[in-house]
Amino acid sequence: VETIPESIDVDISELDINHSKHLSEITLPPNVRVIAHGDITLVTVVPPSGYAEEMKAAAEAANIGIIIYNTFWTSAAVSFGTVERLVEIPNVVALKWATPRTDAMEFEDVVSTFSKRLSIIDNHLMFAQSHALGATAFEVHLSNYWPAWGLKLLAGLNAGRYGEVQRYLVSEAMPFYKLWMEIERSYTSGDGYLDKLCMELIGLDSSRCRPPTRDVRPEWRERCRQMMVQTGVPGVLPAA
Repeated sequence: VETIPESIDVDISELDINHSKHLSEITLPPNVRVIAHGDITLVTVVPPSGYAEEMKAAAEAANIGIIIYNTFWTSAAVSFGTVERLVEIPNVVALKWATPRTDAMEFEDVVSTFSKRLSIIDNHLMFAQSHALGATAFEVHLSNYWPAWGLKLLAGLNAGRYGEVQRYLVSEAMPFYKLWMEIERSYTSGDGYLDKLCMELIGLDSSRCRPPTRDVRPEWRERCRQMMVQTGVPGVLPAA
């Protein structure tokens, strides 16, 4: 017990904004070992922000409901503390929520703590867990081209059939997201381009994505069509 250090110094002087220092990156003293699971984030440097103050100003300027939309993959993550400050604003009525996944269970913490005050919109595909904790809305791209799937999702969640919901998330939704990530890694980036291609493949109108997102139709149309057929999407058009 006497060898347990009271503290461990970590140098973050060269850490850039929006970058983190993890447990695996530091040198531990002799005879000290890690017993936690996963690579724990020790500190993240975020830019100074008047975000909560800006939201208060917006709320005072217009008597409308405000939805907080957190996309940590394109900006700094919204912390529990920030949400705690934002819920003090009467106009804030909903939170579209996702957060980096760690053993501290930040996603579940926010949903379970604030679901009685806010409408929580799950933007992290953790629908069974979030619904059980009080979430009431669920972001899923499949509904843009397969509306019946969204209705099936809500029916399963409201009936408490969480195992069933998780199984068809894996069998029917995951192929869409895997194809999306493959396109992101190898061809283009953006949001909505795969939804639009799927819509066209069941005969619906769509529109082009804004530059610099590339048009995915020439290279990915048939792969997308096959994915839709394999996952059971009704009304998929035949191959050209």
